[in-house]
Amino acid sequence: MINSIIGSAVKLGVIFALATQPSFGINGAALGIIVGMVLVTLLHFSTVLKKISFTFYILDYVKSFIAIGLSGGLGYWIFSKALSNLSLPISICISSFIISLSYFVLLLAFKLIRKRDVKRIPKIGRILTWFAFE
Repeated sequence: MINSIIGSAVKLGVIFALATQPSFGINGAALGIIVGMVLVTLLHFSTVLKKISFTFYILDYVKSFIAIGLSGGLGYWIFSKALSNLSLPISICISSFIISLSYFVLLLAFKLIRKRDVKRIPKIGRILTWFAFE
């Protein structure tokens, strides 16, 4: 309850400060609402952290962002350079397949997914387990 009161007070202050500026206008009200929501969420999160322990593995998130960036960059390069002479639907299908495959390979390389994770995928899990872990 205290978190919501603090968030509402800050939200009203930000709305007043920004919405009264002609350069912001209605966007100032929207920003004030967003600031209030984010603040209340962070306050709730900090309250929960006082009661329970929470472990945040930053390295796993860094590895995931690297895998996303590399596979996306590869897909962009393939789509714009290597497949530029093909028709658009074929280029999209091929580059989507290559992005998916490279992302899966990078997840395996960074050990973000394990054999037991892949086995949980219905039907196709056995096939992927055989290819990736044998």
